[in-house]
Amino acid sequence: MLDIVLVEDDARLGTMVSDYLQRHGYQVAHERSGERAVAR
Repeated sequence: MLDIVLVEDDARLGTMVSDYLQRHGYQVAHERSGERAVAR
């Protein structure tokens, strides 16, 4: 399984993209800011 960190500040769009990717076999961590994503 591939891991993806999705950075999207629009919660609705981020959830939609995250759900889509998860349905296609990806493990997704959704962050709303670049700073938080880099801190991962």
